[in-house]
Amino acid sequence: MEWAFETRTFREMGLHGKTEGSRGVDEAFASRWGRSIGVEIMGRHKFGPQRGPWADEEWKGWWGDDPVFHTPVVVLTHHPRPMLEMAGGTTFHFLDTDPVSALDHARDLAGGLDVRIGGGVATLRQFLEADLIDYMHLVFTRRTG
Repeated sequence: MEWAFETRTFREMGLHGKTEGSRGVDEAFASRWGRSIGVEIMGRHKFGPQRGPWADEEWKGWWGDDPVFHTPVVVLTHHPRPMLEMAGGTTFHFLDTDPVSALDHARDLAGGLDVRIGGGVATLRQFLEADLIDYMHLVFTRRTG
C-alpha cells in the first residue's frame, strides 16, 4: 500500500503525513477510491491480524474508531461475529459465505453503487475464479537489496 500512502488523496484523508502528496497515475487511481463505492468486501486478515476463532472481539480493525470506508464492509471469515458499527458510517458485517453470496449481500447493502473487492490475495483469487471481477488495479513494487 506504500504507493497509495504517498498520493494526494490519501494524504488529504489525514492517513499518512501532512505533506501535499504525489500526483500522476497513482493519484489518478487513488482519487477514484471512494467515488461510487457503496460497499467494500475484504478478507479477514485485511480486517485484522487474528486467525481462527475471535480471541478478542474488541479488535475493531487496523483503522481506528473512524475507518476510511464510510460504507458497509463485508468481512469474509469462517468465524462470524456480530455486526460492528463504527464512526463515519462504516459498518462491518462478518460473513461465512462463498463469493457469489457475499457479492449478492454486498449489492443489497450498496444501494445501487459499486462493490469494491479490497483483498487480500486469497479473497481476490476466489472472486477472480468465480468470474466476479469487472475491473482490477494491480500495483507491483520492486524489492531492492
